[in-house]
Amino acid sequence: MVNRNNAHFVLFVVAFASFNIWIIPVYSIVSQTGCECLNKLGTIRFSCNGVNVNGSASGHHFIDRYCIEKAASYVPKKLEMAFHGGSMLTMRDDTFQRIPNLSAVKIAFTDLSNITCNLFSNLRQLETLELWYDQINFICETSFRDLSNIKTITLSGNKLHNIPSGLFRELKNLTILDLDANDIDSISSETFIGLLRGLQELSLGSNRITTVCDNGFDGLLTIQSIDMSDNNISFVPDKCLQSRIPSRAFDKLTNLKYLNLLENRIEYIDSEAFADNLKTLDLVANKIRDIEAMGLADLIELRNLDLSRNTVHKLKKDMFFGLNKLESLDLSYNKIDTIELDVFEPFDNLRSLALGNNKLTRLDIATISPNAFTGLPELNSLDLYNNKITSLNGNIFIPLANLNELKLGVNGISKIEPFTFKGLKNLRTIDLRLNSINVIADRAFKDLRNLTNLDLGHNYIYTLSSQTFVGLNNLKILNLFQNKLTFIPKNVFSDLVSLQRLYLHNNAIMQVQDNCFSNLANLQLLNMRLNQLGYITRGTFFIEERNNTNPVVINLRNNKMKADQIRMDAFLKNKSRKVRLELQQNLMTYIPEEPFRLFLALGNSLHVIDPSAPNSNPIECENKLNKWWLDDRDNNPRLYQDFGCK
Repeated sequence: MVNRNNAHFVLFVVAFASFNIWIIPVYSIVSQTGCECLNKLGTIRFSCNGVNVNGSASGHHFIDRYCIEKAASYVPKKLEMAFHGGSMLTMRDDTFQRIPNLSAVKIAFTDLSNITCNLFSNLRQLETLELWYDQINFICETSFRDLSNIKTITLSGNKLHNIPSGLFRELKNLTILDLDANDIDSISSETFIGLLRGLQELSLGSNRITTVCDNGFDGLLTIQSIDMSDNNISFVPDKCLQSRIPSRAFDKLTNLKYLNLLENRIEYIDSEAFADNLKTLDLVANKIRDIEAMGLADLIELRNLDLSRNTVHKLKKDMFFGLNKLESLDLSYNKIDTIELDVFEPFDNLRSLALGNNKLTRLDIATISPNAFTGLPELNSLDLYNNKITSLNGNIFIPLANLNELKLGVNGISKIEPFTFKGLKNLRTIDLRLNSINVIADRAFKDLRNLTNLDLGHNYIYTLSSQTFVGLNNLKILNLFQNKLTFIPKNVFSDLVSLQRLYLHNNAIMQVQDNCFSNLANLQLLNMRLNQLGYITRGTFFIEERNNTNPVVINLRNNKMKADQIRMDAFLKNKSRKVRLELQQNLMTYIPEEPFRLFLALGNSLHVIDPSAPNSNPIECENKLNKWWLDDRDNNPRLYQDFGCK
């Protein structure tokens, strides 16, 4: 039985050239199993999982037992050691003294708790130091004084409340500093002294920072990325008000490219708060209510701005003035109910604009002016998802000639008027699902010659006409799922010559006119499950081949069809497309010889029973009308494998 109170870490020491050591603790006795030594491309990797280490064992015991064959004949490029499964760890100041050429140390998932002043002394070749999830709550301010060659320090997942002043003073080569997931509550002007010309990445996420001094980041001349997400920033002293990012907080970080302030408590952004060269600014999930006019004007290089999940109510002119290079702006999940005239005018390069999940009520002159989207010549994506929009009036989309994607789902739109989408000649996708649409004006989509995806699912559409989809020659996907359709008229899809997927499921369709789908030569899937089809007439599902030899899937599951209500020529005509027909979960007690004997002989497939689905067709195996295929099943078992009667 190991005495846990006296357990201590035994370091493996070998007189090789510069190498790395990865340390995770174990207890005092080395067991006979659970350890291994591997050689991978000159790297010696020694690891023990759930093994106890005896206090009398030395590094030479490990090398003799596990690594002598791997490392005795040459100098390894790298030595890694990992001990998994323990938590008690005591390290003396002389632990690393015999290996001044050490280049990497990793200690993880221990109760190390504190870093003494001399633990890492003389390790001038050390490049990587990882001390994560070690319950560290104290670091001596001189612990890192000799780490002149260090490039990466990770202290994440510990219990640090503050960073000793001058801790990083001598670390001129440090490029990455990770302080994530501690209990740090403030950053002072002394925190990063010494990191003048090397640090590029700084992570302070998931701490408890509430205060950032005006000069808290002074001296970080080469910093490119700062992550301060998931903190409690709500107060900044001196020349700023509560819950603000102050002027000059980041303005001296001239090389800063990425700044993450996600999930804090920031309410306002003062002018001149950020450096000119910033390219990505993440302010997601704060409490920002407003941005003062021209408050971001200095961000002349900004490409990506994310203000989603804040409390902005109104988009005002000059709010985004100066952001001429902005390519992506996310304002979703705010409380926006008004967009002023020309608010987006400076965005000559904007490609993505997200305004989803706000409180916009009408897209007309009452709330969004006719010129609200002027100044966006390069916009590719516009997200207005989940607002309270009830109408699409006027010509508000005309300036968006390069728009590819328009999201209008989950609103209260009840009618699609003529010319609503005028000017959107390059539009590829429209999402109108989950609205209240019950009327679509004839030729409402006629200008959308390049549209490939139209989603009208989950609305209240009762009727379609031959003029509904005029002009959509390039449409590939049409979704009419869960509407109120009862009848599909002839020629309603006549313009959709490129259509590949047509979703008509979950309606109340009782009748489809003959040859309704005949010209859809590129169709891959027709989904009409969960309707009320009870009778299939002549040519109902005839689709012309037109050199397309791939089968089209016709899904008619969960309808009301009986065997005697399927016309012989419902699917078959001269030059018909090959079909995979799914008739599961209907009311068929037998499989009629006509039309299905010829249907199968021509290379089509029929699926009537789904063993995994309850309430499939109630096929009566003794019914003499099933004899034609039962007699032939032994000769062609795969042809009839989904017919039942096993």
